[in-house]
Amino acid sequence: MKTAATGLGIYESANQFSKGGASGLLGGIGAASLTAGNLAGGFKNPLGAVLESVGLGTELLKALIPDPKEVRQAQIENQTAYNQYIAPPTLNRNLSAGGFETYTDKYGRLQVSPYSAIAETQPYKYQSPIEDPRGLLQNG
Repeated sequence: MKTAATGLGIYESANQFSKGGASGLLGGIGAASLTAGNLAGGFKNPLGAVLESVGLGTELLKALIPDPKEVRQAQIENQTAYNQYIAPPTLNRNLSAGGFETYTDKYGRLQVSPYSAIAETQPYKYQSPIEDPRGLLQNG
């Protein structure tokens, strides 16, 4: 029976170490200490008692450290829930048939402003390749 428990303890220790990170290290140390304490005679032997106490303490510390994979998964879930729907920008324009802004005056009559309702901005200044700024290509 003790051999099976020792084999299981060694397997659990290797499994915890293979997870990596602080929690994997603490889990591996805890499993190894518990296995070594069990082999040393448990709480009847002073060495076994110390080893099992160290194993229980490291397992307790491991329980206090959050799993980074679970923390990241919670971050992703919160982010997707927060960004589930973002309203598009409003595109409501009051404009006339000519493309100018319209509004109502203080008497409720419809007015047309001289300004374009759709602002056109270009990201760069377009210059024709044929245009000659110094006038060298002009005839006459």
